Amino acid sequence: MPNLSTPLLIRVGVCGLGLVLFAGQVDLSALSSPGPGVGTRMAAGLVGLIAPAFFLWAVWSVANVLADLDRGNAFDEAMIRGLQAMGASLMLGAVAVVIVQPGLIYLIGNGFTQMRGVEFALDVNALAIALVGLALVMLARRAAVMKTHLDGFV
Repeated sequence: MPNLSTPLLIRVGVCGLGLVLFAGQVDLSALSSPGPGVGTRMAAGLVGLIAPAFFLWAVWSVANVLADLDRGNAFDEAMIRGLQAMGASLMLGAVAVVIVQPGLIYLIGNGFTQMRGVEFALDVNALAIALVGLALVMLARRAAVMKTHLDGFV
C-alpha cells in the first residue's frame, strides 16, 4: 500500500473542499430555469466565494509548510514564505468577510446604483482570524531576522 503524505492529503482535501464550496455557493439550477434575478443570484453566490478562496489558500500554505518539514527543512526560506502566505491569506479572507463581500453583494443587489446604506459584517470570528493572520506574518518576519542572525554564526 502506498504511503500517502500529510501534505498530499491536505492538498486533495483542499481541492475537494473547494469544489464542494463552489457547488454550494453557485446557483447552478438558475442556468436551467432562467428568469428575473438569475444573474444577480449567481453573482452574489460567486462573491460569497471570495473569503473561502483565501481561507483555502491558507490551508494550501499549511500543506506547503508541512511538505517542507517532511523534506527535513525545519527553518529555511520556504518555511518563512509559508508562514507569510498563511498569515496574509487569513488576513485577506477576514477583510473579504467583513468589508468586500457585504459591499459587493449590496452593490449587485441594487444594480450598482448606490453605495449608501451598505453595512459591514463586523464579526468576532473574522477579527480573530485576522489577528491570527497578523501574528503569523509577524512571526515570519521575526523568524527571518533570527535566521539571518543565526546564519551569521555559521
